[in-house]
Amino acid sequence: MSDNDTINEKLLKTYPVPVSIESTKKILYQMQNCICKINNSNGKGTGFFCYITNKKNQNEKCPVL
Repeated sequence: MSDNDTINEKLLKTYPVPVSIESTKKILYQMQNCICKINNSNGKGTGFFCYITNKKNQNEKCPVL
């Protein structure tokens, strides 16, 4: 194979799409700031904080755990 030959990458249909650097930064931020541990008498678990948008009023967001 010479230096001028190029082999292009192929995307596999059944393989996950790669995550961009910006998306990775967002995921890391969420992991550090939006996930919590839950401990109670029934056991342990994890939760996350997010907003649920009101269907009738898209500007109204309700914070939930």
